Amino acid sequence: MLKLSLAMLASALMLSPAAAQQVGAWMLAPSPLGGYLVPGKVSAVSGQSVTLTFDGASRTHLLAELQPLAWTVASQIECGTAGGDWQDVTITALGAGDGTLTIRQDTDAVVRGTTFAGCRVPQYP
Repeated sequence: MLKLSLAMLASALMLSPAAAQQVGAWMLAPSPLGGYLVPGKVSAVSGQSVTLTFDGASRTHLLAELQPLAWTVASQIECGTAGGDWQDVTITALGAGDGTLTIRQDTDAVVRGTTFAGCRVPQYP
């Protein structure tokens, strides 16, 4: 019987950075503050450089620094609150490619809508 590790399965299901680098695609980039990957929308591609737009601001990254945004229903991420705190949340619904999602806070089960721009995931070395 063939056994796949969870990491191998996740890797097989994710898009490669090269496949995701089209203008309009969402990708994850290192946060300038460190420690997290934040979503940005591809606004330009030039060779191995990709420009992402984050809430109106743009930054250019090398393709090797980026990961495809492969969030799905049931993905666990962190999203900001109106008070400026970060909450662990679970995605319960995704918008139709428009960068919106519905999340459930893991601490109190509150469900609310938000956008990719208000969320992040830890960056592991």
